[in-house]
Amino acid sequence: PQELAELDLVGGSSGGSDMAAKGERLSFSPNEMEQTALVIALLQMSNEALSADAVAMGFKQGRRVLPKVEAVLAASVRMGLVSSGDGKLFTLRKVA
Repeated sequence: PQELAELDLVGGSSGGSDMAAKGERLSFSPNEMEQTALVIALLQMSNEALSADAVAMGFKQGRRVLPKVEAVLAASVRMGLVSSGDGKLFTLRKVA
């Protein structure tokens, strides 16, 4: 719950690697459901497509969690929650 409240400290209009520089970074949860929620929340706060690396850098653990972030993004693309035209940049799908 506290980490979700801290999401306002990350994100912003520039997205990309600036995400981590905007404030205290979140701790990447060991719980898979929470991981998904955190990754989706970071994508939702960005006004532009993000790479998996940029999303990972939004967490305190940085690139160490990159494989898990990539797995969350891949699953989210398969479920239709996230879109990626090139498999490198990801955006949250907008509901029509």
